[in-house]
Amino acid sequence: MSQSLFSQPLNVINVGIAMFSDDLKKQHVEVTQLDWTPPGQG
Repeated sequence: MSQSLFSQPLNVINVGIAMFSDDLKKQHVEVTQLDWTPPGQG
C-alpha cells in the first residue's frame, strides 16, 4: 500500500507554522500554506 500511496506527486496543505511548508518547497513539493490560529486567545 505505501508504494501506491507515494507513486503520485504530493499536494500538501500546511496548517500553521510556515517553516514546515518552506522545507517542503525546497524539496519541490507543491504546498498550500494556510495561515490559521486557534479562535479567541487560543
